Amino acid sequence: MEALLLVIGSVHWLDDIWLAISFLAGARSPGLAQREFRLRNGAVLRTGEEIQRFAGKRVVTHGWLDGRRVVAKFYLGAFGQWWEWYRGVRGARAFLAAGVPAPAVHYAGYLSAVPAWLTVMDHVDVDEPWPPEGDAMPEEIHFRLLATMAELHARGIQQNDLNAKNFLPSSGRLFAIDGDRARRYGTALSRRRALANLVRFYGGKTAFPEAAVIAGYRYYCEQRQWAWNEVDEQQFLASVRLARRATAERVAARSRRGWKHFSLKRTDQRRSIVDRRVLPTDTQWDRLLPTTVTEQTGHIAKAGEIPLRIRRLAGETLGIGLSPLVLGSRPMRAWTTSILLRRLRLPVERPVAVVEQRLGLLRHEGYLLQQANPQAIPAIAAFAMLPPAARADLIKQIVSLAQRLHALRLTHDNFQLGALIVDRGRVLLLDVEGVRRYPAWLPGFNAVWRRDMTPMVNQLLELGEGADGVSEAFALPRAAISARDGSDESVPRRSDRNS
Repeated sequence: MEALLLVIGSVHWLDDIWLAISFLAGARSPGLAQREFRLRNGAVLRTGEEIQRFAGKRVVTHGWLDGRRVVAKFYLGAFGQWWEWYRGVRGARAFLAAGVPAPAVHYAGYLSAVPAWLTVMDHVDVDEPWPPEGDAMPEEIHFRLLATMAELHARGIQQNDLNAKNFLPSSGRLFAIDGDRARRYGTALSRRRALANLVRFYGGKTAFPEAAVIAGYRYYCEQRQWAWNEVDEQQFLASVRLARRATAERVAARSRRGWKHFSLKRTDQRRSIVDRRVLPTDTQWDRLLPTTVTEQTGHIAKAGEIPLRIRRLAGETLGIGLSPLVLGSRPMRAWTTSILLRRLRLPVERPVAVVEQRLGLLRHEGYLLQQANPQAIPAIAAFAMLPPAARADLIKQIVSLAQRLHALRLTHDNFQLGALIVDRGRVLLLDVEGVRRYPAWLPGFNAVWRRDMTPMVNQLLELGEGADGVSEAFALPRAAISARDGSDESVPRRSDRNS
């Protein structure tokens, strides 16, 4: 039986069917804490309290194996989780074979009593607070992780799941405890492969400011005794930016499928996605959503004590009525872009829910809900009432936003003051629908970005903010600032937002 499972273990949909049948039959993920199991090698495993649980997939517990303190990882099911279990065992043994600090593997095999694939490893005695709390990582821990990565790379190990929780500190060293995404090579990782792995690390860690990314790059090169220059630093930073955008795009796409803290509900008439950290999943939409609301600034309402900006987004026009079947409806596109920008730490209000009206396969209008400050005002109004010094600060923020969009190969085809709001002195992008993504391989991005920035430059000039300063801040020559709309017939613009 076990040989058959090893052959078909990578067929994930078989396990999905098994889990679905178990669910319909009333089964749940088994309770594995405080139990005793006799393993095939004769050893006795007694489990303690749970450490971690991924519903229907994996359970991790403390335990004792013949009196030795261990950690037991149960990969649930007979089929789909086999591949995850196999990769974890392979990675853990690769760590040990390469001489990397890692817990020893005492048992790896199938446990029919659960059923699950089981890995039993040494327990690592953590002797300092770990993992670091909050988004921001202290420099000491940042460099410590980099030193550990450099050691792994020098020993031919590439760890692709670069999370601080996958390492535990003990006796002054970081122990690698999760080999699911690890791969071993015969020799030390080449510069190209090692830096690609470092890009992956920073690509998933947007909390690191770019100055910290450069400092980390320098420190890593010092650990590997590699030479580098300023051009190398900027090329590395450009790669990190694109990696962060790619990661943000994956997160945004997964959010539409109800990933992690996003709850997805579907009916024949409605589909909703809710961030469970902010709103309850049983929110009564009929009571919360207004019947009439403007698209641009939206309607401010409260869900409990949480102020929300609710924007109604109309359906597509008849000429492109089938586009939602391919591209997604306007509400879903706005939600995806908001999640993308938020993940990239661009200044937007936090998206907390989207509600899409449906009729079978047809998508219609919907609502985008964002956590808002009721005192936020349109940027145009802010420029009209603020003194010159405060207006100059707003211009700096607008320029910074434009430059950050450029660095990520993003542009905005309606980038004007009307697309922005000011919240307690901070400029926020309200009109997320105008954001456009340009792939790295597509030429002509700079020309499109300059064209899209020109209307904003013209608006600031009309407000009397100083032509030379504004032009130079946006890296636009004076000759490029022509018509008020900044149109450039050589680069087509989107003509209609279907509002």
